Amino acid sequence: MSLICGGAGPFCGGTPKKFFLFFFGRLGNIDMFFHDSEHTYTHMMFEYTAAWKHIRRGGILMSDDVASNLAFIDFSKRVGHIPILFRNLGVIFKK
Repeated sequence: MSLICGGAGPFCGGTPKKFFLFFFGRLGNIDMFFHDSEHTYTHMMFEYTAAWKHIRRGGILMSDDVASNLAFIDFSKRVGHIPILFRNLGVIFKK
């Protein structure tokens, strides 16, 4: 967020959720999203849900620290995709 605040970007301040809504509201499709921020169940589910809408078909959702709670597993069930888990990293390929 500091790069956006320090640059010529229009967003500065606010919560991570407001940043995500701002950022994803201006994106088209993306190829990949990697989660590695706040690792609470609620925040992880929020980020996965916000990003998933913008990940193109064939794209990837990745997450660090998936063993910290059940958010990644629950999200993969919600979207009907089988997750790939390797140690503490999770990957979902969007069909």
